[in-house]
Amino acid sequence: MMELVKTIASPTGRASEVDPLLLEVADVVNTTLDLETTLRRVAELVRKVIDYEIFAILLLNEQRQELYVRFHVGYPPGVAERSRVKVGQGVTGRAAETRQAVLVADATQEDFYIEALPNVHSELAIPLIVKNRVIGVIDIEAREKGYFTEEHKRLLTLIGSRMAVGIENARLHTRMTVSYTHLDVYKRQK
Repeated sequence: MMELVKTIASPTGRASEVDPLLLEVADVVNTTLDLETTLRRVAELVRKVIDYEIFAILLLNEQRQELYVRFHVGYPPGVAERSRVKVGQGVTGRAAETRQAVLVADATQEDFYIEALPNVHSELAIPLIVKNRVIGVIDIEAREKGYFTEEHKRLLTLIGSRMAVGIENARLHTRMTVSYTHLDVYKRQK
């Protein structure tokens, strides 16, 4: 699989070699409307192609203009739940603000880095954009300096573009289900 990723992520990789990965991503995000299941399956897929230590999906609270961790792998209990990042701050906040991937080889050397855990050096944050609107950020981290590459960035950007649609669909489905339940309760009360 890693050889496939190297080919896919390389600038000379052919589009036909990317297709199997994108089909797998599409399958992951389109086979369920349950947000938790979608996020867990995407984390598993990303782990197959990029060996991360920490993986997080941060979603945007548009009113507060801050990101909160909706799903994670690798954070100690309590860290993710307390974490809030203002748009524009830190690596993830910068990715959301600029609407561009942010690749940091040594986070300790960046003045905008927010330390959530000690000994994290490499970080890669990819904005999740649907219909020209940022809905969140994928964030992966590693202890090794320079661990993530431009190839990882290109690959995670491809995954993120597909994943954003799946997340938004799952969120809309949840809202519709809640609305339908409220409407059903209201009708029964009459």
